[in-house]
Amino acid sequence: MKIIKVSGLHDTIIHQTLDNRGVWDNCKFVLNDPHLDECDAWFVFDPNCLKEGDKCLCPKDKVFYIMGEPDCIHIYNDGFIKQFPNVIGIQKKHYDVQNMFRNYWCMWFVGLSFADGVQRINPEFDFDKLLQMPVPQKDKLISVVSSDKRMCEGHVQRLEFVDKLKEHFGDKIDVFGRGINSFDDKADVLMSYKYHIAIENAVQDDYITEKLLDPFITYTYPIYHGADNVGNYFNNNSFTQIDIRKPEKSIKIIEDIINGDLFDKRLEYIKESREKVLKQYNLFNKMAMMVNQSNNSNSKKHLIKLKPENAYGYKRKIKRIIKKIIKW
Repeated sequence: MKIIKVSGLHDTIIHQTLDNRGVWDNCKFVLNDPHLDECDAWFVFDPNCLKEGDKCLCPKDKVFYIMGEPDCIHIYNDGFIKQFPNVIGIQKKHYDVQNMFRNYWCMWFVGLSFADGVQRINPEFDFDKLLQMPVPQKDKLISVVSSDKRMCEGHVQRLEFVDKLKEHFGDKIDVFGRGINSFDDKADVLMSYKYHIAIENAVQDDYITEKLLDPFITYTYPIYHGADNVGNYFNNNSFTQIDIRKPEKSIKIIEDIINGDLFDKRLEYIKESREKVLKQYNLFNKMAMMVNQSNNSNSKKHLIKLKPENAYGYKRKIKRIIKKIIKW
């Protein structure tokens, strides 16, 4: 059994493995354990989850950084990224790394609650129960999740489009989101609905997040604004793409979907994509595949030391200069 060190994912994600054991294929995943001093691979998901001087014995070629944001949200510090021989992400910026894998890794959020700022899991939606879960009763029509964020152009476009949706559909559509109509668990805004309008923060190839994964998990038909190449990942019959930058055309497409009763007609395709989310695109499966694709059990281990992103850049240099001045 290979030991995989994972930094920067909340411990609750273990519920997305069989029996909540943190095991997938021949890999045992150990999350956020500062005392783990030897591993067969190390995955880092958050630029500032590391403590300065974090270290572990690990093969040099089995250290990975997973980018969690597109360029419009966060540009990573070059020095920070250069620590990693393997980087997985969809940013357009060129980073000087040994291996850059263009892909986006994401967990699903159904079953996670963020009430009171504390992340909790709903045991009714762990991996085992989701595998066995039948199609729930769908007695509501359509939902959309937005928020009052205005950090990037995509946030602003989403807010403007949701306003047009409310104006056109009225009581037929339920709008949720932070600062608008809060909820605890994505299951609350998806499980009872036939359709969900899923809007990514940015339109970028391969940038496919929980905004699309969560509707599939709950057997909800997604009406999707996001990656143009989403059809490379999921059957085109399991979703419909729209472009919220063309609101009138998008609203007409949504009307046609509802009137054409696409949920019932395409349920089998939704099930197919749901299976992919649970298994093929499962975060633990992706990590296990990456570790096993170059299956060299004799990889020599070295002491790997990593620093958080906030240890780089001008702010850090200023702090060091101030410390030297104080000592002087």
